[in-house]
Amino acid sequence: MKKNIVLLLLLFAFSNAFSQSAADQKFRLADSYEKSGDLQNASRLYEELHKEFPNNQVFFESLARTFLGLNKYSELMPYVRDKYSKSKDIGTSVLYAELLWRAGTTNEANSVWDKAMTDFADSEAAYLQISNSQVQLRLFDKAISTLLKGRKNLSKPTIFADPLSKLYIAIGNYQQGTSEVLLMLKSNWNLAVAQGRIYALITDEAAQGYIQKELKSFAESNADNIISQELYAWFLRTINRLDQALDVYKNIDRLKKSNGADLIRFGEDSRRDGQYEIALKAFGIVIDMGKSNPYVNSALYGYARTLEEKILQNKKISRDEANEMIKRYRNIIKDFPNSQQATESRLRIATISSNFLHDDATAISELQAVTKERPSTHLAATASIELANIYINQEQFETAEQVLLDVSKKYKNNLQSYANKAKLMTAEIVFYKGLIDSSLTLFAELAIAPETDIANSALSKIVLIEQNRQYVQGLVKFAKAEFLERKNDIQGAIKQLGEVIAISSDDDLAELSFKKKAELQQSIGDTEGAIATVDKLLNEIPDTIYGDIACLIKGECLTAIGKKEEAIAVLTDVLVKYPRSIYLSEVREKIRKLRDEQS
Repeated sequence: MKKNIVLLLLLFAFSNAFSQSAADQKFRLADSYEKSGDLQNASRLYEELHKEFPNNQVFFESLARTFLGLNKYSELMPYVRDKYSKSKDIGTSVLYAELLWRAGTTNEANSVWDKAMTDFADSEAAYLQISNSQVQLRLFDKAISTLLKGRKNLSKPTIFADPLSKLYIAIGNYQQGTSEVLLMLKSNWNLAVAQGRIYALITDEAAQGYIQKELKSFAESNADNIISQELYAWFLRTINRLDQALDVYKNIDRLKKSNGADLIRFGEDSRRDGQYEIALKAFGIVIDMGKSNPYVNSALYGYARTLEEKILQNKKISRDEANEMIKRYRNIIKDFPNSQQATESRLRIATISSNFLHDDATAISELQAVTKERPSTHLAATASIELANIYINQEQFETAEQVLLDVSKKYKNNLQSYANKAKLMTAEIVFYKGLIDSSLTLFAELAIAPETDIANSALSKIVLIEQNRQYVQGLVKFAKAEFLERKNDIQGAIKQLGEVIAISSDDDLAELSFKKKAELQQSIGDTEGAIATVDKLLNEIPDTIYGDIACLIKGECLTAIGKKEEAIAVLTDVLVKYPRSIYLSEVREKIRKLRDEQS
């Protein structure tokens, strides 16, 4: 008898172990299906496992997850209802209420949610689970109500500020949204998150005014808190209240005891954004602190750079203005001879001298000084690249190549982008010389450069050369035209492109030359010439790949000389003849503006 009992026990144990082993294998297979995205097969196996082991929580959760992923809500309902009848844990309750809502039995769903909030009234996680489920159903008002009820039941007046602020953003309630953001900020002082939430709440002028009032009050009531001041200052900058923002930054600088560092940062940010007047004010405040201030050299440089950019905003600068700028930069060099700002001032002097005073000698002298003052730095690398540019424009190709060779060797490890830039410029010099095959080899080496701009420039040259290798004489002249354009000899470049067109017939190089010639003529205001070039292109090569941009150029030129009806007709041709053009949206906008002007 004992032997029979032992045998039965062994058989039972073996059967149970075998069953568990088979279930484990089936679960692993289902899991692999799910991970590969095959929810259909995964859900089928999970369903079999759940039926075999109805009390296994992992199998049930897997079944629910895959059924939800397949939107099989009605098929999932019986399993969840059965589970809910046996165990009203928070997870099952939330899932059951969600399915009831999806099935349209909203009253019953509300009852399940209410019961869950009663049964788990002291659980912070329960309110979050319920609200998250309601958010999935896009029931934002219900989710807000759930979290507010949780806040009250838990007697924690600041809890759930983070999710509530998101929900108020979703429904456009900027009043409550602002309140929750400030509650959240007081709990974690996370400035970046607060800025993002506040920015999302600025939906219109009413919201802007309300938020400004609230942030001002918050900053005043937390006058010694730097984060509260930085949030208010950021908001004022965002809504373009720049003078008010500067006043707040003065207070921030005082609180941090920064000696003007925060005002410098404000000035630099404003300069980069093109807000020159307020930038000048910020730098001026630091300058007025006197030469004993540790940041006065930065302020002086920032002031000079801002003034320069303000003048250049109109793309014109007089000789007197250029000399005044140089004078300011020279004062910085004189007063702070060993500072980085002094070296940067030399770079600015070189740029102004070369570009606006056509004084290459001074520019070269200053750039050489930079390479000596700050060797092996990005400033020296920048100066060397600019030196090479000047030598290229002077057609001192050998000198330029030597400078670029030094850059490519010296900075290949620590400043590789400058080394690659030097190699690209060297390839361009060889191209300008008319040594087409040699330049192709050099461009090919740069086609895989990590810098996208350099690689793209190299690739464009490779395509140009490969597509037109049989037109050697035309390519040489085209390279000469590009060099003249680089020197800003636009008339010379236009003449050279005309020669390319004359010897290239109707090939690819001729098409490209037509396009570039029209663009250059338009750039110098020769609208009649540009129109004539476009007309010649469209007549001689009617199926040109540049038809859309050619019509766009002609339309802009016709607009410039007041022929709006003709301009609309030409621009409309782009929409009709070139439906895949990348310029369609731009063309539509131009047509709309022209028609508005006529009405």
